[in-house]
Amino acid sequence: RDWSSDVCSSDLGDQVYFTHSFAAPLSDDTAATCEYGVAFSAAVERGCVSAVQFHPEKSGDVGLRILRNWIDAV
Repeated sequence: RDWSSDVCSSDLGDQVYFTHSFAAPLSDDTAATCEYGVAFSAAVERGCVSAVQFHPEKSGDVGLRILRNWIDAV
């Protein structure tokens, strides 16, 4: 796992909660990656738009920090 954005900062932790098998490809907009067999985009950002593949609301303290970072970014 690699976090490289303000919303998904490097101090978030190692585990988040995924509930599906879709794996978004890596791209220039990838802000965080995970690996499960292959590397994939766990979060993407472009300008002021960001999105995550996982459920922050079900990801414990890590998810709460991501949600807080989103709020702080607004």
